[in-house]
Amino acid sequence: MDNYEQLIAGFERIGTLIRKLLWENSFNVGLNPIQLQILFFCKQQNKRKVYPTKLSEFFGVSLPSLSDSLNSLIKKGLIKKTKDKSDKRISYISLTRKGQKLLKELSNWDAPLKSVLNKIDNEELKNSYHFLLTFLRELFDIGMMQHLRMCFTCQYLSINENGEPEYFCNFLESTLKKEQLRIDCPDHLRKE
Repeated sequence: MDNYEQLIAGFERIGTLIRKLLWENSFNVGLNPIQLQILFFCKQQNKRKVYPTKLSEFFGVSLPSLSDSLNSLIKKGLIKKTKDKSDKRISYISLTRKGQKLLKELSNWDAPLKSVLNKIDNEELKNSYHFLLTFLRELFDIGMMQHLRMCFTCQYLSINENGEPEYFCNFLESTLKKEQLRIDCPDHLRKE
């Protein structure tokens, strides 16, 4: 394929649609899109500590801009800031019960996208997902993506390249199908 402009235009349109859905859902609950994304990010991190610097790097915004959003979320009672016990200069954020409840209410923000994906052939989805993983890994390798906690950037992943690639996660001690590879894994250990 040599018509990359059309592929990039497709990515841009999907990105625009996702931003539109985030705008609509965030404004319906009195937030702006970055505030909603911060809440989603905290939820995805599960029990891992979320540091403001990590958020700043992940979203590509300055710490002062991020601080405004964090302070607003704290005032609304959606997140809390906790000082690290071993180093009081460091703090991390986490969802409050109110924040968790709000995210439950917004759990279907992406329903229109899932509805369309549900109509696409499963094999085509698997191949598209694998392409997306490969594309993200390449962007990461050239420094355009910062914090990918995906299988391809993890020390635990072993790949047997003889013929059709086979994937093995040494953490899970399990073979993975290409559609089981993750973009954001809670057990990720970055390759050195």
